[in-house]
Amino acid sequence: MRKFAIFLLILFLLPAMSLASPESFISSLEPYVPIVHQAGLYPSVFIAQSALETGWGKSDAVQYHNYWGIKCRTAPCFSKQTWEIYDGTYWQGKLLFQAYPDLATAVQAYCDKINFQREYQGVERYNLNAFIDTLAPVWATDPDYGWKLRSIIRVWGLERYDPG
Repeated sequence: MRKFAIFLLILFLLPAMSLASPESFISSLEPYVPIVHQAGLYPSVFIAQSALETGWGKSDAVQYHNYWGIKCRTAPCFSKQTWEIYDGTYWQGKLLFQAYPDLATAVQAYCDKINFQREYQGVERYNLNAFIDTLAPVWATDPDYGWKLRSIIRVWGLERYDPG
């Protein structure tokens, strides 16, 4: 219960501390929803991951157009402080993340990562819950990642962006 209360506090206070409201952050990603939908992915998850990974746009990663915490595979890269959980052990330090020239390129890279990288071949697409359940453990080391995505989707009504 304590974990839930802390997450809700973060979910509501972090957006309030940023320059942009959650609504304007979400609106800034709306032009990319058709690209995500055409790629066969869930726009609600795309937006929720963006909010979670950047703290509603507060992260320095936004200046590199990396809204999803995508680790670096090829230059250009940037270094930033992050945290991971490996075998139940919390680790904090700097890692390299992918830099993109613009947000459109980054969105396409996000879609391509899920659609074409081998580790994402098992991601199910037949419904939102299956998508989150199979994406979260591959995307993030945080065992609560899927739960956090669902919470953001629910609180901000992001299902409205998914195909009906």
